[in-house]
Amino acid sequence: MKELYKDDLDFANAYANWGKSDFEKFFVHDGFLFYLTKLCIPRGSIRDLLIQESHSGGLMGHFGVTKTLAVLQEHFHWPRMRKDVERIVERCDGKKKAEFVRSLHDKVRTNIERRTAQYVQQANKHRRKLVFEPGDWVWLHLRKERFPKQRQSKLSPRGDGPFQVIERINDNAYRLDLPGEYTVSATFHVADLSPFIAGDEYDLRHLFEFVCSYDILVELLQYQKVLKLVAADLERKLKGKLMKMD
Repeated sequence: MKELYKDDLDFANAYANWGKSDFEKFFVHDGFLFYLTKLCIPRGSIRDLLIQESHSGGLMGHFGVTKTLAVLQEHFHWPRMRKDVERIVERCDGKKKAEFVRSLHDKVRTNIERRTAQYVQQANKHRRKLVFEPGDWVWLHLRKERFPKQRQSKLSPRGDGPFQVIERINDNAYRLDLPGEYTVSATFHVADLSPFIAGDEYDLRHLFEFVCSYDILVELLQYQKVLKLVAADLERKLKGKLMKMD
Protein backbone atom coordinates (compact mmCIF):
# COMPACT_ATOMS: atom_id res chain seq x y z
CA MET A 1 0.00 0.00 0.00
CA LYS A 2 2.96 2.36 0.58
CA GLU A 3 3.75 2.66 -3.11
CA LEU A 4 0.19 3.73 -3.91
CA TYR A 5 0.36 7.06 -2.07
CA LYS A 6 2.54 8.93 -4.56
CA ASP A 7 0.05 8.43 -7.42
CA ASP A 8 -3.16 8.46 -5.42
CA LEU A 9 -5.63 11.23 -6.34
CA ASP A 10 -6.64 11.75 -2.73
CA PHE A 11 -3.27 11.59 -0.95
CA ALA A 12 -0.46 12.26 -3.48
CA ASN A 13 -0.05 15.90 -2.41
CA ALA A 14 -0.29 15.13 1.26
CA TYR A 15 2.28 12.34 0.94
CA ALA A 16 4.71 14.60 -0.91
CA ASN A 17 4.16 17.67 1.28
CA TRP A 18 3.30 16.35 4.70
CA GLY A 19 4.33 18.59 7.60
CA LYS A 20 3.93 21.79 5.57
CA SER A 21 1.27 24.39 6.40
CA ASP A 22 -1.42 22.96 4.13
CA PHE A 23 -0.75 19.41 5.29
CA GLU A 24 0.34 19.93 8.88
CA LYS A 25 -2.09 17.31 10.18
CA PHE A 26 -0.47 14.63 8.00
CA PHE A 27 2.72 12.73 8.74
CA VAL A 28 4.53 9.70 7.41
CA HIS A 29 5.67 6.84 9.59
CA ASP A 30 7.50 3.82 8.24
CA GLY A 31 6.26 4.71 4.74
CA PHE A 32 2.60 4.91 5.77
CA LEU A 33 0.63 8.17 5.63
CA PHE A 34 -1.36 9.17 8.69
CA TYR A 35 -3.94 11.89 9.28
CA LEU A 36 -3.63 12.73 12.97
CA THR A 37 -3.71 9.18 14.41
CA LYS A 38 -5.66 7.58 11.58
CA LEU A 39 -4.13 5.57 8.76
CA CYS A 40 -4.83 7.06 5.32
CA ILE A 41 -6.23 4.53 2.84
CA PRO A 42 -5.58 5.21 -0.88
CA ARG A 43 -8.16 4.50 -3.53
CA GLY A 44 -8.69 0.88 -4.52
CA SER A 45 -10.22 -2.39 -3.43
CA ILE A 46 -8.73 -2.12 0.04
CA ARG A 47 -11.34 0.51 0.95
CA ASP A 48 -14.19 -1.83 -0.05
CA LEU A 49 -12.56 -4.65 1.89
CA LEU A 50 -12.31 -2.55 5.05
CA ILE A 51 -15.94 -1.44 4.72
CA GLN A 52 -17.12 -5.01 4.25
CA GLU A 53 -15.15 -6.21 7.27
CA SER A 54 -16.46 -3.39 9.44
CA HIS A 55 -20.03 -3.85 8.19
CA SER A 56 -20.05 -7.57 9.03
CA GLY A 57 -18.46 -7.14 12.46
CA GLY A 58 -21.66 -7.27 14.50
CA LEU A 59 -22.19 -10.35 16.65
CA MET A 60 -25.95 -10.08 16.18
CA GLY A 61 -25.74 -9.34 12.46
CA HIS A 62 -24.42 -6.73 10.06
CA PHE A 63 -23.93 -3.13 11.21
CA GLY A 64 -25.84 -0.30 9.58
CA VAL A 65 -24.29 2.72 7.87
CA THR A 66 -23.81 4.79 11.02
CA LYS A 67 -22.17 2.03 13.07
CA THR A 68 -19.99 0.87 10.17
CA LEU A 69 -18.84 4.44 9.55
CA ALA A 70 -18.02 4.94 13.22
CA VAL A 71 -15.88 1.77 13.29
CA LEU A 72 -13.92 2.92 10.24
CA GLN A 73 -13.46 6.53 11.35
CA GLU A 74 -11.93 5.36 14.59
CA HIS A 75 -8.88 3.93 12.78
CA PHE A 76 -8.87 5.07 9.14
CA HIS A 77 -9.20 8.18 7.01
CA TRP A 78 -10.07 8.94 3.38
CA PRO A 79 -12.32 11.52 1.70
CA ARG A 80 -16.03 10.75 1.04
CA MET A 81 -15.92 7.78 3.39
CA ARG A 82 -19.66 8.00 4.19
CA LYS A 83 -20.58 7.81 0.50
CA ASP A 84 -18.47 4.69 0.05
CA VAL A 85 -19.96 3.10 3.17
CA GLU A 86 -23.51 3.80 2.00
CA ARG A 87 -22.75 2.24 -1.38
CA ILE A 88 -21.25 -0.94 0.06
CA VAL A 89 -23.86 -1.36 2.80
CA GLU A 90 -26.72 -0.83 0.36
CA ARG A 91 -25.27 -3.40 -2.00
CA CYS A 92 -24.72 -5.85 0.84
CA ASP A 93 -28.22 -5.36 2.23
CA GLY A 94 -29.66 -5.79 -1.25
CA LYS A 95 -27.93 -9.14 -1.58
CA LYS A 96 -29.17 -10.16 1.85
CA LYS A 97 -32.74 -9.25 0.93
CA ALA A 98 -32.48 -11.13 -2.35
CA GLU A 99 -31.11 -14.18 -0.56
CA PHE A 100 -33.88 -13.94 2.03
CA VAL A 101 -36.59 -13.68 -0.63
CA ARG A 102 -35.05 -16.58 -2.56
CA SER A 103 -34.88 -18.67 0.59
CA LEU A 104 -38.47 -17.79 1.44
CA HIS A 105 -39.65 -18.77 -2.04
CA ASP A 106 -37.79 -22.06 -1.78
CA LYS A 107 -39.41 -22.80 1.59
CA VAL A 108 -42.89 -21.91 0.31
CA ARG A 109 -42.43 -24.05 -2.81
CA THR A 110 -41.16 -26.97 -0.74
CA ASN A 111 -44.09 -26.62 1.66
CA ILE A 112 -46.61 -26.49 -1.20
CA GLU A 113 -45.08 -29.55 -2.83
CA ARG A 114 -45.14 -31.42 0.49
CA ARG A 115 -48.76 -30.45 1.16
CA THR A 116 -49.80 -31.39 -2.37
CA ALA A 117 -48.16 -34.79 -2.01
CA GLN A 118 -50.00 -35.31 1.28
CA TYR A 119 -53.35 -34.37 -0.27
CA VAL A 120 -52.79 -36.68 -3.24
CA GLN A 121 -51.75 -39.52 -0.96
CA GLN A 122 -54.79 -38.99 1.26
CA ALA A 123 -57.15 -38.82 -1.72
CA ASN A 124 -55.71 -41.96 -3.25
CA LYS A 125 -56.30 -43.90 -0.04
CA HIS A 126 -60.05 -43.81 -0.65
CA ARG A 127 -59.94 -44.10 -4.42
CA ARG A 128 -60.29 -47.54 -5.97
CA LYS A 129 -58.52 -47.76 -9.30
CA LEU A 130 -60.67 -49.46 -11.90
CA VAL A 131 -58.89 -51.57 -14.48
CA PHE A 132 -60.83 -53.57 -17.05
CA GLU A 133 -59.66 -56.29 -19.36
CA PRO A 134 -61.03 -57.39 -22.76
CA GLY A 135 -64.05 -59.58 -22.12
CA ASP A 136 -65.20 -57.70 -19.00
CA TRP A 137 -68.73 -56.29 -18.89
CA VAL A 138 -69.36 -52.69 -17.82
CA TRP A 139 -72.11 -50.15 -17.37
CA LEU A 140 -71.78 -46.99 -19.47
CA HIS A 141 -72.63 -43.50 -18.22
CA LEU A 142 -74.46 -41.60 -21.01
CA ARG A 143 -73.16 -38.07 -20.89
CA LYS A 144 -75.62 -35.59 -22.34
CA GLU A 145 -73.01 -33.84 -24.50
CA ARG A 146 -72.00 -37.14 -26.09
CA PHE A 147 -75.40 -38.84 -26.26
CA PRO A 148 -77.84 -35.99 -27.01
CA LYS A 149 -80.44 -38.26 -28.62
CA GLN A 150 -80.47 -40.75 -25.75
CA ARG A 151 -80.69 -37.87 -23.23
CA GLN A 152 -83.38 -35.75 -24.92
CA SER A 153 -85.94 -36.51 -22.24
CA LYS A 154 -85.45 -36.19 -18.52
CA LEU A 155 -87.08 -39.58 -18.21
CA SER A 156 -84.38 -41.17 -20.33
CA PRO A 157 -81.91 -43.33 -18.40
CA ARG A 158 -78.54 -41.83 -17.72
CA GLY A 159 -76.76 -45.11 -18.17
CA ASP A 160 -76.95 -48.19 -20.32
CA GLY A 161 -75.43 -51.61 -20.61
CA PRO A 162 -73.92 -53.86 -19.81
CA PHE A 163 -71.46 -53.67 -22.72
CA GLN A 164 -68.42 -55.82 -23.27
CA VAL A 165 -64.88 -54.39 -23.26
CA ILE A 166 -63.20 -55.39 -26.51
CA GLU A 167 -59.95 -53.43 -26.15
CA ARG A 168 -57.95 -51.88 -23.35
CA ILE A 169 -56.18 -48.91 -24.90
CA ASN A 170 -54.58 -47.93 -21.58
CA ASP A 171 -55.61 -47.74 -17.93
CA ASN A 172 -57.84 -44.72 -18.67
CA ALA A 173 -59.35 -45.55 -22.07
CA TYR A 174 -61.34 -48.56 -23.26
CA ARG A 175 -63.20 -49.54 -26.43
CA LEU A 176 -66.62 -51.14 -25.98
CA ASP A 177 -68.76 -53.34 -28.16
CA LEU A 178 -71.62 -50.86 -28.71
CA PRO A 179 -74.79 -51.73 -30.64
CA GLY A 180 -75.42 -50.02 -33.98
CA GLU A 181 -77.97 -47.61 -32.53
CA TYR A 182 -75.12 -45.65 -30.96
CA THR A 183 -73.44 -43.48 -33.58
CA VAL A 184 -70.55 -42.32 -31.40
CA SER A 185 -66.99 -43.45 -30.94
CA ALA A 186 -66.80 -46.66 -28.97
CA THR A 187 -63.82 -45.44 -26.92
CA PHE A 188 -64.61 -44.17 -23.41
CA HIS A 189 -62.78 -42.83 -20.40
CA VAL A 190 -62.71 -45.10 -17.36
CA ALA A 191 -64.64 -42.44 -15.40
CA ASP A 192 -67.70 -43.22 -17.56
CA LEU A 193 -67.54 -46.94 -16.84
CA SER A 194 -68.75 -48.99 -13.90
CA PRO A 195 -68.11 -52.70 -13.40
CA PHE A 196 -71.00 -55.03 -14.13
CA ILE A 197 -71.43 -57.91 -11.73
CA ALA A 198 -73.76 -60.77 -12.66
CA GLY A 199 -77.00 -60.40 -10.72
CA ASP A 200 -76.82 -56.63 -10.19
CA GLU A 201 -78.70 -55.63 -13.35
CA TYR A 202 -81.97 -54.90 -11.60
CA ASP A 203 -80.39 -52.78 -8.86
CA LEU A 204 -78.30 -50.69 -11.22
CA ARG A 205 -81.12 -50.10 -13.69
CA HIS A 206 -83.36 -49.12 -10.77
CA LEU A 207 -80.66 -46.64 -9.69
CA PHE A 208 -80.39 -45.20 -13.21
CA GLU A 209 -84.18 -44.78 -13.37
CA PHE A 210 -84.20 -43.07 -9.96
CA VAL A 211 -81.43 -40.64 -10.96
CA CYS A 212 -82.98 -39.75 -14.31
CA SER A 213 -86.45 -39.31 -12.81
CA TYR A 214 -85.36 -37.13 -9.89
CA ASP A 215 -85.75 -33.90 -11.86
CA ILE A 216 -89.19 -34.99 -13.03
CA LEU A 217 -90.17 -35.80 -9.46
CA VAL A 218 -89.22 -32.28 -8.37
CA GLU A 219 -91.33 -30.78 -11.13
CA LEU A 220 -94.29 -33.01 -10.23
CA LEU A 221 -94.10 -31.95 -6.61
CA GLN A 222 -94.06 -28.30 -7.62
CA TYR A 223 -97.02 -28.91 -9.96
CA GLN A 224 -98.86 -30.64 -7.14
CA LYS A 225 -98.41 -27.55 -4.95
CA VAL A 226 -99.89 -25.39 -7.70
CA LEU A 227 -102.90 -27.72 -8.05
CA LYS A 228 -103.52 -27.55 -4.30
CA LEU A 229 -103.49 -23.75 -4.40
CA VAL A 230 -105.91 -23.69 -7.36
CA ALA A 231 -108.22 -26.18 -5.66
CA ALA A 232 -108.22 -24.15 -2.45
CA ASP A 233 -109.05 -21.00 -4.41
CA LEU A 234 -111.93 -22.72 -6.22
CA GLU A 235 -113.25 -24.09 -2.94
CA ARG A 236 -113.19 -20.62 -1.39
CA LYS A 237 -115.05 -19.08 -4.33
CA LEU A 238 -117.63 -21.89 -4.32
CA LYS A 239 -118.32 -21.38 -0.63
CA GLY A 240 -118.80 -17.69 -1.26
CA LYS A 241 -121.39 -18.32 -3.94
CA LEU A 242 -123.26 -20.81 -1.73
CA MET A 243 -123.43 -18.28 1.09
CA LYS A 244 -124.95 -15.68 -1.25
CA MET A 245 -127.56 -18.15 -2.42
CA ASP A 246 -128.61 -18.76 1.17
